Amino acid sequence: MTDPEMELWQKEWSKPNEGAVVPRLDEIAAAASRSQKRSHLAFAANIAFAVVLLAGSLWMAKRMHGREIVLWTVCVWMTTLVASYLALEGWRKSQLDPVETVADYVLFHRKRALADQWTVRTGLVLLFVQDTIACLWLTADLVLARIPLSRFVMAMAVLFAMSVLWIYLFRRIWKRAAVVLEMDAVEDEEPEAS
Repeated sequence: MTDPEMELWQKEWSKPNEGAVVPRLDEIAAAASRSQKRSHLAFAANIAFAVVLLAGSLWMAKRMHGREIVLWTVCVWMTTLVASYLALEGWRKSQLDPVETVADYVLFHRKRALADQWTVRTGLVLLFVQDTIACLWLTADLVLARIPLSRFVMAMAVLFAMSVLWIYLFRRIWKRAAVVLEMDAVEDEEPEAS
């Protein structure tokens, strides 16, 4: 004796799943490898930019021996070294063991999303500190009549534009990470609800 409803369920469960695309293991490993390569390139670019900033500030300090330039060089070195350390930590937090399964790939994306959120938080703090130093420095130069008002306004406009660009970049990184973490949370809740 057969139950028609049970037969229907058996057909549905045994039918190949056409809606969901399950990646092959080599696709998972390739995607993880591409992501790691991008992470390595981004870290290398951060370090290269830091070297340029450090070398440029030293060159400027050797060329102009004023007290303000030396102080500016010290500030550049301090913030660049802190930013380089934060870039290293963010890169280190996003590294994983070789990815072989779908579950490993999910964990890889979760770890990278958490590292991205950490990068945004620390990046915003560093941006705030650097903007505060720059605003105070430029204002002091204006008050002490070391720069004209037109140069002060132009420098503040450039500082504002750069800060807006960084905030936009941080917002995009945060949103991307939040989507990954939300999807992960939904997937964690689904087995419990069943």
